[in-house]
Amino acid sequence: MAVKMRSAAGIARFWLATVAGASATAWVAIDRAGRDISGAGVSSVTAASLGASSDTTAPGSNPSPSVTIGSPTAASQTPRDRSATVAGGQVSARCTGETILLRIAQPSNGWRVDVKESGPRAVDLVFERGGEDAEGRTRVTALCENGTPGFTVANSAVDND
Repeated sequence: MAVKMRSAAGIARFWLATVAGASATAWVAIDRAGRDISGAGVSSVTAASLGASSDTTAPGSNPSPSVTIGSPTAASQTPRDRSATVAGGQVSARCTGETILLRIAQPSNGWRVDVKESGPRAVDLVFERGGEDAEGRTRVTALCENGTPGFTVANSAVDND
């Protein structure tokens, strides 16, 4: 009986050590992933309209304009995100210097999105409402302007007559 108790206690200790090790490993991995995401300057604020788009830069950074022309600096290479909510959905893009990358193209309910170009020189997409015979269309283009995404939005109603 004493041997069985020792065996059960040993198994329990082994199980606890395994669980503690796996939990610590998972915690470290999640913590690092969270730091990578938050350190990249991702905007978690949804813009209410194009005019109220949100700019973010990496936390703790203080970007300043480059003095030397033609030489990339840390400030010009700081990723900058901007998001906009338009008729048809939400768009988010990131500029790193003059390179742009589409981050999010999320259509609203009843809309669909067709991404024409997602970078590195431009972002170009179209939100369409309705079925095959689209009832409305919003075209969104974005380019890097001084290292920050700049959006151009064109809305059009489609005549099905």
